[in-house]
Amino acid sequence: MPVQLRIFNKYLPNKAWLMVLEKTYKILGKLQDEFSPKAGLIPDFIVFRDKKYQPAPSNYLESTNDGSYYYNACRVPMRIALDKLLFGNSEADSILTPINEWIQQKTNNSIEKINCGYNLNGQKIGNGINTIPAFVCPLAVSAMINHENQDWLNDIWDFTNSEFEFKDYQYYDNSLQMLSLITLSGNVWVP
Repeated sequence: MPVQLRIFNKYLPNKAWLMVLEKTYKILGKLQDEFSPKAGLIPDFIVFRDKKYQPAPSNYLESTNDGSYYYNACRVPMRIALDKLLFGNSEADSILTPINEWIQQKTNNSIEKINCGYNLNGQKIGNGINTIPAFVCPLAVSAMINHENQDWLNDIWDFTNSEFEFKDYQYYDNSLQMLSLITLSGNVWVP
């Protein structure tokens, strides 16, 4: 959550906040390089074992998908993108560009093919496709970091506003959709 660390530093200045932020970007980059070089995905949970950071094992905290891009990690594209959009941090590009390129290729630019969950190698979790706001909307925010994603971003905006109705989802999906729409509409601000 890079934006939160920057806000903490704004109101409680301490170089430790920015050191954590810098270390976080390094860890994310190494995880992508080593465990998800083709998709750039980040796992739900990360552990430090054998002197390195790595995806958590199955059932570490929540499910067999703890080491996959699942219901916790689906927020990462939005959180990292906000650091770029609000603070101009170019480190966000190196984390998000592989994800943006991968998801567009994986789905052949079809939003309805975005699945709820992927292994770090980019293969979907489960047999069917389950397109839900928690996985689609944060990717829309991620697409905002580069004008080359504009067509994809427009398609996600249209899809989100025509296919997802709040009454069809619960708290988690609705919250991520609302937070994403606030950003997508240009109404996010720095406290």
